[in-house]
Amino acid sequence: FGVLRDGDPRDPIKDLRKLEIERWPSGPSEGGDTITITAECDRFLYHMMRLISGTLARVGLGIMSPDDVKGLLEAKGRSGEPATAYKAPANGLCMEEAFYSTWGGASALGLAGSTGGSSG
Repeated sequence: FGVLRDGDPRDPIKDLRKLEIERWPSGPSEGGDTITITAECDRFLYHMMRLISGTLARVGLGIMSPDDVKGLLEAKGRSGEPATAYKAPANGLCMEEAFYSTWGGASALGLAGSTGGSSG
C-alpha cells in the first residue's frame, strides 16, 4: 500500500507485515460468528483497514474470489479493474495496540516539544 503526501519525509510505501484472520464460533443466540482480523503495518492509510476488512468479508461470503483480491493488489489502485475493494462500516473495527519505532516519531514531523503537559 502506498501514498505520497507533500511535506512527509517518510517513504510513501506502507509495509503490511502481518495479516491474520481468525473465526470465533458463537452460539445461535449471539447472532453469528466473530471474525478477528489482526494487521501489523509500519503505518496505515486512511480507511486502509476498512477496505481490507470489507474486501476479505466479501471473499468469505463468496461475493468476491481470492483471484479478485489478487487483481486488486496487482492493479495498484489503477481504475478499470472488474473487482472493487469494499469499505466495511466503521462499527466493530477498533485499534487495539500501537507500536512505535525509532524512525524519528514526532520530531521527524516537526512535532517535537509538544507534550501536552506543563512544566514547573
